[in-house]
Amino acid sequence: MIEEYNPWWISKERITEIEIYRKYEESEVKWVPDVIGKVSLSPYSLNFIFGPRQVGKSTALILLIKKLLDEGKNKS
Repeated sequence: MIEEYNPWWISKERITEIEIYRKYEESEVKWVPDVIGKVSLSPYSLNFIFGPRQVGKSTALILLIKKLLDEGKNKS
């Protein structure tokens, strides 16, 4: 059931099924939020990403996940 919300757990290619990612790929402007480079990925780190509605928080997280998958940093 939780795989429905995290399809890349099944296969990294399934990230393209996420509507947010599809909209990003279809858009003419490909803006990458700078928060992606500021998120700490060290063990036991805790990050909070907050802001107003519709500013790209979810898109930033999906792009970070895609970047990590492309770098081969999945645990499968």
